[in-house]
Amino acid sequence: MAILDKLMSKLKSDPDFKGMGDEQNQAIVDALMAMIFSDAKLDPVEAQEFDRQIRLLPWRWAQDERAREKVIAAAREKVDALADPAAAQAFAQTLAQRLPAQPVREKVYKMCLAIAFADRQTQAGESRMLLLVEKAFGIDEARANALSAEVKRG
Repeated sequence: MAILDKLMSKLKSDPDFKGMGDEQNQAIVDALMAMIFSDAKLDPVEAQEFDRQIRLLPWRWAQDERAREKVIAAAREKVDALADPAAAQAFAQTLAQRLPAQPVREKVYKMCLAIAFADRQTQAGESRMLLLVEKAFGIDEARANALSAEVKRG
């Protein structure tokens, strides 16, 4: 899946993502997993590709199969609870708490946008999750629109 290749390449090469701790890395995985599952149209191939890409990350736990599976399972468990609006809002807030730097937040938000736009149509669940992340990350409407335009331009 080309969109995931692009996202994972960003995680590997962007200096803002280097030196992050395990909790911050988990927050990024959680955010991306939430977007992948939020459209209620998860393709099994998409899920397998996401797992494959996670294995390629330079993070310490990405190379340890047991640790990697634990991170992915933790993300999936959180995502499973997102049907409840209160849980989804709390989830977005925990992402913001674990990603305190605004440049990182905006890059993660752009990665979420890229996932939402990957199939050329944004589903209702994706829109809800994007709005929650946008608010939790302190991204105002004008900035969100600018970031969205950047992602759409490629």
